[in-house]
Amino acid sequence: MMKPEDLLYAVGEVNDEAVNDARFGEPVRHGRGLRRAVTIALAAALLLAMSVTVVAYVGAGDWFKAFFTHLNSNLTQGQQQFIDDSAVEIGESITCEGYTLTLESVIMDSQRLYAKVVIQAPEDVDLKTARCDMYYALYVEVKGEKYYIGRGGSIDEMYTDRMGESNVLTMMIEQFIKLPEEVYAKDPGSITYELLVGNLNFASILEPEKTWTLEGEWNFCFQPKYIQSAKELLDEPISIMMGDVDCEWNSKEYSDPQKYGKTWMATLQSIQITPMGMYAICERPDANERGLWYGYGNYARVVMDDGTIVDVRTLGASKSSEEYYEEWFYDFLAPVDLSKADYLEFEDGTKIPIN
Repeated sequence: MMKPEDLLYAVGEVNDEAVNDARFGEPVRHGRGLRRAVTIALAAALLLAMSVTVVAYVGAGDWFKAFFTHLNSNLTQGQQQFIDDSAVEIGESITCEGYTLTLESVIMDSQRLYAKVVIQAPEDVDLKTARCDMYYALYVEVKGEKYYIGRGGSIDEMYTDRMGESNVLTMMIEQFIKLPEEVYAKDPGSITYELLVGNLNFASILEPEKTWTLEGEWNFCFQPKYIQSAKELLDEPISIMMGDVDCEWNSKEYSDPQKYGKTWMATLQSIQITPMGMYAICERPDANERGLWYGYGNYARVVMDDGTIVDVRTLGASKSSEEYYEEWFYDFLAPVDLSKADYLEFEDGTKIPIN
């Protein structure tokens, strides 16, 4: 039997990239042309029209497996087991200003959180050809005291699902979180987490001048199955070379020519790793290098016992409360089975054992 994707290629304008973009994940970004936008919209419409009308139930674990597989191809048994153990269905809906947001499911560890959110607009609103920025904050409540643990200013459209009804949009919140020490002494099932969405900004892909903003409060509460705490990799500080390091596994294309060709030494004070992310505290070399240092050049990878490589994606950095230190944030394109991880490697060849 021919799949819907197979029929799409007869359209001519619709290729592999457009099909993937329309189905799950590489939506139109700022700056892409109108022709490209129409192609993706056409692919989405055709896929929807040719899809089977009976929709099978997909649990939280299965949905996140499909999500991470889309980002990182095949998942190992260990990765799938982590997702099954960690993903939790929520299904809470809140309507404000005529827009219903549903927090469908969440997966998290002590440093990373992913939340699947479905936006349903009034029936006459087309969300499939719109980009959406969502403003949110995350909190955790322990013994009646609320702690702020993360905030996001937008949604990365790479994870936007544009299939389904025209007024419904499935989006992904991904956030690096910092949990207070009080969380680790408690049973995760007894701790309440809160996702507060306060703003939705929309802009039409086909009509750039058409924008609209909703100011409201969509306040969700949820409880995870369990929280896997971070593992400290360093017994003492180590120094690594950063910047334009000659590395066979990571080719660089810097947009700023002033940074190209420069290297410097950094002192890592701490590296904390979880199945979904990594956090490091680093000492700045000196204040004059701040422009180069800030969130730049901190590339790494995880090498598994069987030789499989997991790329570590840099999320950025922020200045620590201490004057000469920075905090670095990373994530993985799919959860890492830390029990089968061999070592963490930086570009200069520095290897740090994980087990």
